[in-house]
Amino acid sequence: MVSKRKKLVNELDDVFQMYIRYRDGWKCITCPAEIDPFQDNAKSLMHAGHYIDRGNYKTRWDEINVNAQCKNCNGKEHWTKDKSTYALKMLDKYGREALDSLEAKKHGLSGFSTADLEEMKEKYARKLEELL
Repeated sequence: MVSKRKKLVNELDDVFQMYIRYRDGWKCITCPAEIDPFQDNAKSLMHAGHYIDRGNYKTRWDEINVNAQCKNCNGKEHWTKDKSTYALKMLDKYGREALDSLEAKKHGLSGFSTADLEEMKEKYARKLEELL
């Protein structure tokens, strides 16, 4: 049985990741790949790639930390742990200060309450709806 909190985290992940794909126009941050969002397997071909691993809850739903990334680039980045291409693209997109802030954030204190998670889920559902 999945706990209520785990279910909420999964729902937040789903809506946040879909928001990221639409925000980025289904275009990979690290290569020129583009995916048609109406394609049957679009979600499996274009991921929401995390620069700082999604296991870090402090940055898991950070809009700078997560960018549309094709399956190949996300897999390559994940398995090799070589984030240099991703880092360079993020520097171009967000700047050094934003990346430094993200790195500092991953070491910060605090977690998210259930209310925080529910609020973020609603926030990204609204933002996704605005994009659609």
